[in-house]
Amino acid sequence: MVVGTSTCKDSINKTVTVYSNPVADFDADSVCFGDQTCFLDKSMVTNSVLTAWQWDFGDGTNNNTNGPCHAYASANQAPGYAIKLVVTSAQGCKDSVTKNIPVYTLPTASFTATDECLNVASSITDNSVNTSTYQWDYGFPGANSNTSGTHTYSFLNAGAGNYTIELVTTTQYGCTDTATQNVTIHPMPTADFNFTNVCDGLALPLNDASNVSTGVITGWEWFYGDQTPNGNTQNATHTYANCGKYNASLVVTSDNGCTDTITKQVEVYPNPVVDFTPTEVCLGTNSQFNDLTNLSCNGSPGVIANWNWNFGDNTPTSGAQNPNHNYAAPNVYNTTLIVTSANGCIDSITKPVTVYDNPPANFVADNLDGCTPVCTNFIPNGSTGGVPGRTYVWNFGDGSSTSSNGPSHCYTNDGLTVKKFGVTLTAIQNYGTKQCSTTVTQNNLITVYPLPIANFTWSPNVLNVFYAPEAEFTDLSKIPATWSWDFGDGDKANTQNPTHLYKDSGNYIVWLYIESSYGCKDSIWKELRVEPDYAIFIPNTFTPDGDGDNDFFFPKGYGIEDMKLMIFDRWGELIFSGENGNAIWDGKVKGKSVGKTDVYVYRLDVKDVREEYHTYIGKVTLLK
Repeated sequence: MVVGTSTCKDSINKTVTVYSNPVADFDADSVCFGDQTCFLDKSMVTNSVLTAWQWDFGDGTNNNTNGPCHAYASANQAPGYAIKLVVTSAQGCKDSVTKNIPVYTLPTASFTATDECLNVASSITDNSVNTSTYQWDYGFPGANSNTSGTHTYSFLNAGAGNYTIELVTTTQYGCTDTATQNVTIHPMPTADFNFTNVCDGLALPLNDASNVSTGVITGWEWFYGDQTPNGNTQNATHTYANCGKYNASLVVTSDNGCTDTITKQVEVYPNPVVDFTPTEVCLGTNSQFNDLTNLSCNGSPGVIANWNWNFGDNTPTSGAQNPNHNYAAPNVYNTTLIVTSANGCIDSITKPVTVYDNPPANFVADNLDGCTPVCTNFIPNGSTGGVPGRTYVWNFGDGSSTSSNGPSHCYTNDGLTVKKFGVTLTAIQNYGTKQCSTTVTQNNLITVYPLPIANFTWSPNVLNVFYAPEAEFTDLSKIPATWSWDFGDGDKANTQNPTHLYKDSGNYIVWLYIESSYGCKDSIWKELRVEPDYAIFIPNTFTPDGDGDNDFFFPKGYGIEDMKLMIFDRWGELIFSGENGNAIWDGKVKGKSVGKTDVYVYRLDVKDVREEYHTYIGKVTLLK
């Protein structure tokens, strides 16, 4: 049995309200020192409203308005002022928040600028503090820049005058400051001068032509460009040591200390250095005077405008650069050349010109014609004796020459026609460094007749003592007029193309002698061979009956050196053998005459005159 228990209970219900806490928050402007910082409340509360605000600005001051503004007495850029906001809701619930708000330090704009001449940039020295960026206004339209720090600025585009320079500086947080200063830009003088180029050795004038818009020029300094001391007068002259082009400069200074420089190229023209050739000529020579005048400066050639020649022999002068002149007689003449350059610079020279006489030139030769080779002796001036200072040059007309006094020379003619050679003699007379000469040529002086060229052939090419013992000779000679033949076997002929019959075999030396119409001769020999020949005849029947007709069997022929004859019966038994003159079979077998007609086999071995061997095998019939 289960026994249970029971519990007695009681209860009460009450409502409890839990209010939301506010959330404090705000924004504030970041400002430069001197500007107010304004605060924007961003606090919130759920199901209620805010009823109180308490601000602590971090500098010992407070405020209890919703969105206050506050001006700080000093900058606090980092970490900034600690701003605390406490907010209270209608139910009295509170929250707070603290934020650091910076108040940025201001920059200090400051600079100095120098007064300058127009061609010198004004030096601007920056003294600014706490500056990140710069903005410059140089005092005339469009003249702005953002150059940072110390720098220079040129007022060339603006011109001379007074200018106010303004600088606006800005920190990285946008805080600015401004500074100004006045500068004066003085006008520049304009340097200039005039000059006249001169010939070498003359003073070159330099005349000042400078000016300045305001004020006056108070100083001049000349630089001549040739390492000589400078000049400081307003106008100058200068004599240069050498010709050439020089960069002359003038530096002028105004009463405000402004300077300008100009450089101009002046030129000292070279004087011509006159010279010419020849100073020695030979009489009768059309003298070519060659102008050797040098007109140059530092390797650059000048231009000559005029030449004037006086030849010293009372003949008209010449204005050519390189004239020809022929003096009428041997003598020494004072010749003058005056040269003027394109720039008007002049020089002259006088030289003695010696005119020498020419030597005579003639000669004789002791042999003027003949068959090649023709050798002859040459004698100048009809004598072999020498003249002091005189030499001879011979040109023999065949490509050879010599400089001997009385030479000998042999002429040849390898052709087939008559050749004639002209001989030239040049007589040379030495006058110290000058040589005068006379040349004489005797055309077609030496006649050289050509040699005939002997040659022949024959046909047939191969002669045979039995079949072709006759040779037909053909003359192949060049320019023959007569012929003489020797056939080598004792026979001769004098026709151009003879025929000759050789009576025996063998080798023969054949000579051909020819003579041209000029009496020049030549000969040639050739070896001719008449070949021996070989033939053999073998009968096929004989009748050994003693009647004296066809009683023996034997071969015969010509050109035979050795011979062996063998006879065999029908059983192949050798029944006869004989050599050379004994190779004759009388038809007997073992010394007895045969009694009936029969056929026998022969073998004939032959060596001919050419040392060749022949074998003949055949049948012969013995008739009874």
